[in-house]
Amino acid sequence: MAVEAPDASWQLLRPGANTEQLSHVVSMPTSRGLFRLDSGALVEVVGQTEARIDPATATIELVYGRLVLTNPAGAPAPVELVVVLDGVAHAATLGPEATIAIAADRFYEAGRNVLAEPAPLSYVASALRGEVTWETDGSSVKLSQEKIAFDSLNPRLAPEGFESVEWVEQLPLSLVDEEAWPRVGASIRAGGPLGATLAMAVEPDNLEEDRSLAARCLLALGDAEAIAASFDDDAFEKFWPTHLAALRSAASRGTASAEGVFLAFTLKYDRGNGANLFDLLQGFAPEEIGADAEELAAGPVPERLLPMLESLKLADRVLGKLSLDEVTALPSEGEFDPAGSLRSRRSAVGKIRRLLAPPR
Repeated sequence: MAVEAPDASWQLLRPGANTEQLSHVVSMPTSRGLFRLDSGALVEVVGQTEARIDPATATIELVYGRLVLTNPAGAPAPVELVVVLDGVAHAATLGPEATIAIAADRFYEAGRNVLAEPAPLSYVASALRGEVTWETDGSSVKLSQEKIAFDSLNPRLAPEGFESVEWVEQLPLSLVDEEAWPRVGASIRAGGPLGATLAMAVEPDNLEEDRSLAARCLLALGDAEAIAASFDDDAFEKFWPTHLAALRSAASRGTASAEGVFLAFTLKYDRGNGANLFDLLQGFAPEEIGADAEELAAGPVPERLLPMLESLKLADRVLGKLSLDEVTALPSEGEFDPAGSLRSRRSAVGKIRRLLAPPR
């Protein structure tokens, strides 16, 4: 788990650290961190999570991610905490041995201008055991093993399983990340500035799995440069969809984060082309694509996406292909490989144009 230092750099929070350091923390995508507040309450940060914490007042602002709050065994009395979600304070009172799990995030929505406004925050809180009282704006609810709080929860946008609490017992990780984390984690724990250590793990002399995970860890800390640059490196080919999803998640969580992603693209690919690639990251709303072949032929597919497949720049072809896959359902015989030869790419684009041509 990383903690923001007074100079705005990120440092590794080591076991036994003073809880006064916990003002702004970020947990890596593959990690869990447990600490105790001054009140005695236990706070576990699970997976990629950003939070601002005041241990003295037991106030936790969950920017996004997952928390488990517990009044530990042996506590003589209920413990009170304040959980801030999207600027709204919720008072949680946990009885003896009570536990509550909270998940919150802002989800990607195709076509949303994330530079203008973030996606709405969705959250769900579940009492896992014991008695928990949840109070918001004077409205109080006592719960026991029930999902208790929803706000702007959009089933269309929230990923499958968001309401589940299985992550409390086991963090959902890909097999690739499970294999990479011991190596990346060991390099982090070895010491040195956290950002510089992760940047070294992205270098080409490391395994692709480690490089991908390190790039996503840097993104969690607000540095999007490495993951934006991955679309110009065919060594990351099997990670391109994962990286696009990670960037979309980051950009959806706030305008400052979106601006950081935008800046990373414009620095890597020059302002004009970088801005165009960022537009593809934002995606197209359904009404922009069209509902039938005629509307499809008049929309952004032939005008913007197919020319990107013909580009000599790998990043153009990669993001053009990923975007095309999202808005069309092409048969496998029309498959386009962004890293393929010029001849194979031209042949595939020709097939795609014929497949997308409106009926006469």
